[in-house]
Amino acid sequence: MDITRIWIDEGCICCHACVDILPEVFTFVDGQAMVTSATREDGVTDRNDAWRSPFTRAALAAYGDRFEEAVAGCPIEIIHGA
Repeated sequence: MDITRIWIDEGCICCHACVDILPEVFTFVDGQAMVTSATREDGVTDRNDAWRSPFTRAALAAYGDRFEEAVAGCPIEIIHGA
């Protein structure tokens, strides 16, 4: 499956697995994992759980092959991709 968007549910435990796998795509703000603005079409840094903004073409080209690894790497399964 080709992932074109990722969103994060509430409940992050700050394990840093997502940031360790894709620091270009994930960051932490106030103890919550977020999807970075630089990788999203809407240019917003948040959990991307409301609008589920797709990734930019540049982000898909640069990091798309690692998205599934980042989703699977979340130990509490709150990171989702489609």
